[in-house]
Amino acid sequence: MNFKNYLGLMLFVCFVGFVSAQDTETFPPEDYGFFATPTIVPSVAEQIANGTFIEGLSGREGRPLGESPEINPRHKHVNNVVPGKGLPLEGMPDPLVRAVENQLKYPGRDPIVVNLNGNNSASFTPTDPTIAVGPNHVIGGWNIGFRIFDKDLNPLTNSASLNTIFSGNVIGDPIFLYDHEADRFIITEFSNNPNGFKVAVSQGPNPLTDGWFVYQGQFNTGAFPDYTKFSIWHDGYYVTANIGSANRLFVVEREKMLLGQAAQFQAFQLPGIVTSGFYSPQVFSAMGTDLPTTPATVIYQQDDSWGGVANDHLKLWTVTVDWATPGNSGISSAVQVPVTAFNGVFNGGSFNNLPQPFGGGPLLDALQATVMNQAQLRKFPTYNSAVFNFVVRVNTSGANQAGIRWYELRQDVGGGPWTIHQEGTYTSPGEKSAFNGSMAIDIDGNIGMAYSTIGTRDVQERISIKYTGRFADDPLGEMTVAETQIALSSANATHPSGRYADYSHTVIDPVDEKTFYNNNEFFDPSRRNVLSAFRIAPNFENDLGVVQIITPVTGPLGSEEEVTVTVRNFGTEPQSNFNVYFNIDGGTNVTETFTGTLDPLQNAEFTFNATADLSTVNETYTIASGTALVGDEDPSNDEITKDVTNEPLNINDIPLQNADLIVLNKGNNQFEATLTTNQNIDGRVFIKVYNINGQEVIYNLLENNNGKYTYNFDMSYASSGVYLVRIGNDKQGLVKRIIVR
Repeated sequence: MNFKNYLGLMLFVCFVGFVSAQDTETFPPEDYGFFATPTIVPSVAEQIANGTFIEGLSGREGRPLGESPEINPRHKHVNNVVPGKGLPLEGMPDPLVRAVENQLKYPGRDPIVVNLNGNNSASFTPTDPTIAVGPNHVIGGWNIGFRIFDKDLNPLTNSASLNTIFSGNVIGDPIFLYDHEADRFIITEFSNNPNGFKVAVSQGPNPLTDGWFVYQGQFNTGAFPDYTKFSIWHDGYYVTANIGSANRLFVVEREKMLLGQAAQFQAFQLPGIVTSGFYSPQVFSAMGTDLPTTPATVIYQQDDSWGGVANDHLKLWTVTVDWATPGNSGISSAVQVPVTAFNGVFNGGSFNNLPQPFGGGPLLDALQATVMNQAQLRKFPTYNSAVFNFVVRVNTSGANQAGIRWYELRQDVGGGPWTIHQEGTYTSPGEKSAFNGSMAIDIDGNIGMAYSTIGTRDVQERISIKYTGRFADDPLGEMTVAETQIALSSANATHPSGRYADYSHTVIDPVDEKTFYNNNEFFDPSRRNVLSAFRIAPNFENDLGVVQIITPVTGPLGSEEEVTVTVRNFGTEPQSNFNVYFNIDGGTNVTETFTGTLDPLQNAEFTFNATADLSTVNETYTIASGTALVGDEDPSNDEITKDVTNEPLNINDIPLQNADLIVLNKGNNQFEATLTTNQNIDGRVFIKVYNINGQEVIYNLLENNNGKYTYNFDMSYASSGVYLVRIGNDKQGLVKRIIVR
């Protein structure tokens, strides 16, 4: 495919937000049956009191003790990656990265709380971090253990083996959930005896003092259900797995399990799914107390670098479960949603992808071909919103750089087709790899995403845990909260497998429904879990700050430079008649008053009446600008700084006499340049636009129209920065400066 056709396809899929119109067929469950009445397991507190509590790791899990032995090697089925196939073409950038390279960023707040030693015991490779948050407790989980904390992440127990809850060998891949509507905790893991999974449901909302209904040893999935992922829906707990059998989706009867009764299960195929060899679809997991009553939805990405996939897209299946008459249950054929092209393949589909800095070590697993834990759904008054992500390769050359392709899908609150509300590709500053993302959406519609980074390109940095996010009303497709650090590793990974984390987990506090909790893996110096909490929503009523210095910018500068900034109301109360200031190189503040009203979480541009003298050629100036709100509750985000350099472009001209050049910014980087003169200009008259490097980016001949030479030009696709506009002939002309942003 040639470059022109490639761009045409990019433009097409960027604006497609509909589900393909196609007839769907319904397929009945392939299997169904019963779990017997569960085993009752005493509470953790009771086990501690009577001496039966099993600390992790006890050696009773059927696993060798030692420093981070590998547990449960990843199961790869037949590799379906086709070298050279798919878009973007090799050497071409991810189109969504290019679209947001100059986006506005808001400062992220430090995490509310961080616990760097979540699992105070030996760990395995990888740790499979998971987390569940209830009204008063947090459970942090890892491959074969867990620990209970209060909401400030102070531990209430030592690390516990999963044998505290389940009997027999425990082999890992746990997922912990809090069912907000039912006010219960859920603990799960997979099983190889028989092949299947185990589920424990707390008898009440306190995971420390309440007992557990434990279902295990009764559900056989046939093949081993690697990488199980669990989701909450109104009519069941849904399970997907990287499994080598026809049945790939399983549902267990939530209502009966919450009561500790015998419960049914049903098993389904995922008709039409294509995989790369390792795969992980997920069911949208509902959060909150008002669960949708619509059918559940399964989501998986389809990469055109895989055999059998013509174009990048999402596949969605709808599942209807009838527990009274299981034969009436069914799963739809796959519905396709077109997306902007992505490249989700690293190293031909292998598990060794991302280099490490400072002496290196094994290449780390980027976790490709996986909808990352957890695809989460929130019901709003008029629509349902689902968020999820997966890793993509974003660099055009050199060592692999990973980014995170993320989505928000919406459907009518009463059900119906899903559409793409927004999609984006997030990259970490300094060309670090961003991967292993985990997303959630709060009650206000703000999105938070915690993730892992590693840097070996522009920035050298060990594995780090970060977060970003966006506010509900921000421009679509952009993570607007600046990358904020949660934890930084002190050492590299050393296990020769290159295994890292396998997944992480971000959830919402069910009390305020605005605080994000996360569990992820880092190295300090050994492999361990870090638990944290952060928030995107406002913390204060009165909180203002300058978030961007728009002008001036590096380029040719003069003695009367306009200073324009973006002011943001970070708080929950409107603000009026407040002071804004700037200074140059730490000099005296120039203070003026913003006389309008700025509503909560809104931005406004403010141009000072005073100008700045930046006329010394080749001088670099530091501009500081901030707000001075009386009673500001968070001064940390009031001020920002920016360095600009006076760099002349050296366009030598003899000025036109008796002439005037005006360049009008018509908005959205559309400009109109008009040269007005009462003299005849010899020879051809033309317009040229130069970038900061002196390169011509626009050239056009102009005609005299009653003493005016006018030209309209579009700079919306140009990079942000300073440009010079010149109109004249070969010897004489007038020059004006414009700024594209």
